[in-house]
Amino acid sequence: MPELLRTHPDRCRNLPALPYVAEGLAGKTYADCLIDALQHPLSEVRMRAIIALGWRGERVAEKPLVDCALWHPIDVIEGLEIVNSLRLIRDSGSDDTALRHLSLYHAARAVRTMAAEILREFPLWQKGANLAHD
Repeated sequence: MPELLRTHPDRCRNLPALPYVAEGLAGKTYADCLIDALQHPLSEVRMRAIIALGWRGERVAEKPLVDCALWHPIDVIEGLEIVNSLRLIRDSGSDDTALRHLSLYHAARAVRTMAAEILREFPLWQKGANLAHD
């Protein structure tokens, strides 16, 4: 990004924080940047990071996702998406600890219920099994 500033300063005129952002990203992985975005004050930014972490199956994001859900207990939609992302991460080879924690301790009943239903209806031991058989 500093190269962009040097070669095309006109394109960066409306981006006053760009040099600061570029310095803050040095040496960080994409997963680290997404995890950092979970602490962003805008819920839209957090939501994009939550979805991306789930799609990527980032196991290192389990605790930060739980923390995010507990930091914003009244944002039920965000909490539900965190549960979904934790389900996707769990499907990529993680355990049930994060989902179990939210099923017990989240303030919103909808979040607790969704986490508990995932744990109940699709136990970890069934992971990878063919559920289409009759």
